[in-house]
Amino acid sequence: MRILFVLPELPHPPYTADHARPLALLRAAADSHEVAAVGAAPDDADLGALEELCAEVRVAPAGKVTPARRTTLAAGRGLLSPVPLVGAGRLPAVGTLVEELVDAWRPDAMLAETLYAAHYRRPDVRLVVDLPLVPSGLCESAAAARPVRYLAANLQAATSRRHERRLLDGALVVTGNDGDRQRLATLGVESYIIPPAIDLPPEDALYQRAAGARHDAAVRLLFIGSFAHANNREAARWLTGRLAPELRAARVPFAMVVAGLRAPAWLRKAAGAGVTVISDAPDLEPLYRGADIVLAPLQHGGGTKTKTLEAMAWGLPVIGTPQAYTGLPQLDGEAFLVTKPDPLTVVRQIETLRDDPERRLNLGMAAREYVAREHAPRLAAARAAALFEAVAAGGGVAEAEQLARRAAADDSVSRPAAGTTRT
Repeated sequence: MRILFVLPELPHPPYTADHARPLALLRAAADSHEVAAVGAAPDDADLGALEELCAEVRVAPAGKVTPARRTTLAAGRGLLSPVPLVGAGRLPAVGTLVEELVDAWRPDAMLAETLYAAHYRRPDVRLVVDLPLVPSGLCESAAAARPVRYLAANLQAATSRRHERRLLDGALVVTGNDGDRQRLATLGVESYIIPPAIDLPPEDALYQRAAGARHDAAVRLLFIGSFAHANNREAARWLTGRLAPELRAARVPFAMVVAGLRAPAWLRKAAGAGVTVISDAPDLEPLYRGADIVLAPLQHGGGTKTKTLEAMAWGLPVIGTPQAYTGLPQLDGEAFLVTKPDPLTVVRQIETLRDDPERRLNLGMAAREYVAREHAPRLAAARAAALFEAVAAGGGVAEAEQLARRAAADDSVSRPAAGTTRT
């Protein structure tokens, strides 16, 4: 089967957050099928991994695909809602590339990442939509968190639900967690879950961190997120404008790193006095290795947060608002700490963890074990392989689930029993 992936942004290093999931799905599809990809990317993006997987890669230059009029309208819309309008997902530069590749390459199926990419569907090509975020849910979350500023988001949520029903009609829909699956079910949309796949970093980082802990050392705090998203920009503003001053007032020695893609100018200017801002870091490993605690003060959003899972995989304790843990089970106090967005409360939690390295280690180990158990790449890859096998056979969600259960049963038989060491 030939599968065309239509991605808003082609995955390139560093493979985190927005780039990790489409790359994992591409790899799973390429194991048994022929794949191609279309999307936007910066001129200097390293697309080597993508080109190795794909028979064809068509690139629209990032920053040049959106008409100036739409950019202006989007800036105005951003004052009322942080969620892009679902009805305006098609961009001429990307649409032209999709049409050219469909006509030349003749795919059997198209995988559109996000609801916005579903606008590129063709009537003669089977559509699969990977929906790690449900736009109507994002609107409702933003309106609940900022009811005055994002007053228009509630109205937008109703409009988004209509577009979701229309764009997903006849598509095989994939999402990342059971909460979003249930949300889609209220729209009459059946969906199939592929959880985020997280690679476990080397285990030595846990023990190096615990061994090097000192009571009088500055506590090393870390936030990572793409600043293309409003919730991450708002979190960074809260960290630099509210939490950092409270830490200084409480005389808590700290070194805070705020890192992510496309850091805005105002954030870069916020560096200093214990705060370091890093934009577009080529490698996140040194940041995770150099941290004691990860902070995730997100006030709205949706989907399963890849950045939360990545921090947990590194064996780091995470202090975050409930929004940081959407899609995860109730593990507060066991594998992470849930907090309200109050600077004094977070300062007290930071002080408590700073003074208790054993507690930090226990939280980190439990977090890492959860990720290893529920988000192992092999598990996500098996469910993705079942999805593409079902699509190739003309099936849907029910057939994909049946194939996934069969693969899981075979995997449990072939893997060693608990307590057995594989050499």
